[in-house]
Amino acid sequence: MALLDIRGLTMRFGGLTAVNKVDIAVEPGQIFSVIGPNGAGKTTVFNAVTGVYEPTEGSILFGGSELRLPFRRRVAVACGLIGLLTGVALALFAANIDGAWRAAIVLNYRQDPTEPFQVGKAVSDLFTYLGAGVIAERDVNRLTDLEIRERNGVFRIRSTTNRAILEEHPDSETAEHRVEILRAMVNLAGSARTFVKGEGKWLARNGRTVTIWTTQADAGRNGEAEPAKEKGYITAPPNTVLEPAESQEAARVRLLDLAVKAGKLRWELKSRASTDVLGTAESPEKADEVRRAIAEIMSGDADVVEADGKARLLSKLDRRTLSEFDTRAEAEDRMNDLVQVGTAAARERVVFWIALVMGTALGAFGSALVWKRARRTTDVIARNGLARTFQNIRLFPDMLVIENVLMGMDARLSSRLWQMALKTPGLVREERKARDRALELLDFVGLRARAHQIAKSLPYGDQRRLEIARALATEPKLLLLDEPAAGMNPAETSDLMRLIQKIRDQGVTVLLIEHHMKVVMGISDRIAVLDYGIKIAEGTPEEVRANPKVVEAYLGKEELG
Repeated sequence: MALLDIRGLTMRFGGLTAVNKVDIAVEPGQIFSVIGPNGAGKTTVFNAVTGVYEPTEGSILFGGSELRLPFRRRVAVACGLIGLLTGVALALFAANIDGAWRAAIVLNYRQDPTEPFQVGKAVSDLFTYLGAGVIAERDVNRLTDLEIRERNGVFRIRSTTNRAILEEHPDSETAEHRVEILRAMVNLAGSARTFVKGEGKWLARNGRTVTIWTTQADAGRNGEAEPAKEKGYITAPPNTVLEPAESQEAARVRLLDLAVKAGKLRWELKSRASTDVLGTAESPEKADEVRRAIAEIMSGDADVVEADGKARLLSKLDRRTLSEFDTRAEAEDRMNDLVQVGTAAARERVVFWIALVMGTALGAFGSALVWKRARRTTDVIARNGLARTFQNIRLFPDMLVIENVLMGMDARLSSRLWQMALKTPGLVREERKARDRALELLDFVGLRARAHQIAKSLPYGDQRRLEIARALATEPKLLLLDEPAAGMNPAETSDLMRLIQKIRDQGVTVLLIEHHMKVVMGISDRIAVLDYGIKIAEGTPEEVRANPKVVEAYLGKEELG
């Protein structure tokens, strides 16, 4: 079986046919030459074989298989995942990604490092937001304050926001002291981040003010020192004790209840389908109840019913009261407003699903198309065992000779990026082996003594041999040499011929383009001749030399007149 089997290769560029139905079979262990006048299509054949061009027609088999990445299940899975990620990204943009981030992360990340982030609730809120549902958003009223009001000899501490009474005291002095403590606790807005454990701590009493310290000496310098007896304390920065608390969770419950009662916290019901606040609630539990009621009204599952001088919105499903109003007109206006929001939410859901489906399809088909175009790229072909040199020398001119060869080994190295970052022992061993192998290749082509010279400082012939060494570093089964003798003097040409034969003796098949007939006829096992992109002859050197079509292609045809 041929190592390289080119069948009916055709290459077109616009309206120009550069190569037309060329067949070439290169057997393992051969030195096979492709010759022809300038512009015959030789380099185009090389470029098609090595993946620079995609064949217009025909096939190129290497070892009996096409030089393409195989389609595997993981490719389909990867395209599907990329499509899904693209769809999700497009859907998020369609739904406003900033709003999605706020619903899932910002609103669930409370400014309290002691309270864990609720992943489950964050995911639930994200899907509710994307579906244009109703979300309860905690709102902090920064204008809430406390005041003292006296009535019938009793001093009441109440909120200026909702007039809720928090505490009652028989004298103004106690009330004045407690209002400062309660004000600090209300301003914590339900966060227990200032909770301090009492074990091993010391309290310093200075009048009515109590502070907490880590050592007795510190406490003594700031007041009358005594050991902390409670399990923990709610404090105000930096270390003023407000109230004792059994645990951090108990502190959180106490502060949340106090903030809700004072009107510092409330929950607003919102949907991305509307810019208005759909409702409010004074506690998380009430917010969940109101949210379900609003969602039911938005879906149109409510009726207006008048009874006992009130107008109620009743659920069509179980006839429970969803909302209550003084007049029927108010109830109908409320229901119509929410139904309109529900209609807008339905449109938003349609847009979301269209974006998700279209994004998924575009992402999957796009990634599949990119993968298809990358099935036959030069790196894939190099990893399959083909290497080449070029008409014009393409070294890394400012790198060392040995570094150029090491670059050719990159595709065969197994170290990962993390190993390179950590400089692992495995990486060091592999680098040492690669350097030893590079020196062997330089010795093979006669350049070991120049291993640490700059590549561009080498003579022209040595640069050609360095390019061959770099190609051999990829461990090829087939080496393609594009006019390697171009520009060489007779001595360098003879050395090159011996080098190519040594390469073949090492088990590497050679496919050669060359204009130097001494080289071609001296080392080739078989020769194919192209003229104007068409193969006009193939055979041994003797057969090709005697072929009249070859003579005509090179020397022209005598016209008798």
